[in-house]
Amino acid sequence: MLAHVLLLNLTIAPLWPGTLYGHTAQTHTYRYCRVNFGMVSYCGRWFTGKTVLWDRNAYRTCHVFNGRLSYCGAWFTGETVIWANNAYRTCHIFNGRLSYCGQRFSGEAILSEGQF
Repeated sequence: MLAHVLLLNLTIAPLWPGTLYGHTAQTHTYRYCRVNFGMVSYCGRWFTGKTVLWDRNAYRTCHVFNGRLSYCGAWFTGETVIWANNAYRTCHIFNGRLSYCGQRFSGEAILSEGQF
């Protein structure tokens, strides 16, 4: 999967196992995109240099600077993507617990605004 993402002209730096982070020097705007069988499918909303970390059924938004996590905010509940066995799924969070989880898909990357 990494080779397919590199074809999108992204600089890839792993933040934690199973997660890819894309960054270009031209912009500080990012988006999550699903990658199915080496092709980019659904892409989420644009955001500016932030990502969400998951730990103990809670989440926090963290700023990303030069491919590294910097300041992280307070823990909250909401929605995230869970990675297991080289597949991903989007799950909703309610009162600190996972509720509905969608179907598994084969990849996730963060693409910069200038890529599409």
